[in-house]
Amino acid sequence: MWHKPLLSLPNQLTYLRILLAPVFYYLFFIESQTAAIWCAVVFTIASLTDWYDGYLARKRGEVSRLGKFLDPLADKILTSAAFFAFFMAGIMSWWMVTIIVIRDISLTSYRIYEEMKGKSIPANLIAKWKTASQIVIIYLVLFAVLYPRIRPEGKILTPFLENFLTSYLLEFLFWGITIYTLFSGLVYLYEDFSLNKKNKA
Repeated sequence: MWHKPLLSLPNQLTYLRILLAPVFYYLFFIESQTAAIWCAVVFTIASLTDWYDGYLARKRGEVSRLGKFLDPLADKILTSAAFFAFFMAGIMSWWMVTIIVIRDISLTSYRIYEEMKGKSIPANLIAKWKTASQIVIIYLVLFAVLYPRIRPEGKILTPFLENFLTSYLLEFLFWGITIYTLFSGLVYLYEDFSLNKKNKA
């Protein structure tokens, strides 16, 4: 029945991840100890649902085309919210955020188009590694931003983290994830176009 995949527990966790993205974004800009703690908690819960919804879907036999579509979409919404927050905070360059978001919007639109034709396009391994890499970098930046708000008295770690936010190392990491995100999108489209060409042949 149509409502079963819509209301399944794995998909409810995916919806939760989508709903938590704007909450995380809002909390990120409140410079208080309480808001910083909640910002970290909200992002952690949201990122954990990325693993747990897929695990539950497989364990409960509730893998669905809707879930395969919503899961990566929720990932894109969460990571895009984080990268846009970094840009607004002056941590990340606008063109990097633009490339990542345009890549995600383009692929999501393409997947919607293919779904309307009855074709499901699951995320490939490169795309999954892309998401994992983005999450790791986001956690690094969040730690550097939120720790000084939570522990402003830290005389050793706090200055180090503040320097990290303006370092060449972070710039290098942002460059790397931007290029890898673009690369993963091109590979994704190439594999799908090659499969379509093979099926037609």
